[in-house]
Amino acid sequence: MKIYHNPRCQKSREALLMLEQEGIAHEVRLYMKDEESMNVVELEGVLEALDLDALDLVRVNEALWKEAYKDLELDKNHLGFYEFITNVDDHNVLQIQNNSTEWFSKEFPLDIVEEFYNTPIKIGRGKKPPLLKIKIPIVKGDLGCSIYNSN
Repeated sequence: MKIYHNPRCQKSREALLMLEQEGIAHEVRLYMKDEESMNVVELEGVLEALDLDALDLVRVNEALWKEAYKDLELDKNHLGFYEFITNVDDHNVLQIQNNSTEWFSKEFPLDIVEEFYNTPIKIGRGKKPPLLKIKIPIVKGDLGCSIYNSN
């Protein structure tokens, strides 16, 4: 058995202690310290075995997540931008479907591509406007990119 352990995490420490107390043979992988502890193929295998998306494993209440990922609320004044982003999404889906054989050595039907494509736009519920989830580089607490305004 493998345990992907984070010594800073209480639940991880409790799980490790339980394995040790029960005498269950296990391999400890310190995934937070050692980049070699988990490669992409292994992570995909874990996600598939658990039937989870990668985002399901993210601790979204951590300060690092809150600093780096922001939601941009799109109201009626942003309709043009919203349409632009959704057009980019539509283009991406079609390009993936059209090039799937070349890129992935397998043809993917459009409905499969749409099912697995993750848009950065989150549709608002009720009267809430849609949100655009973006990652903003933060360097030592400061915005790490330039923002331009054509006005």
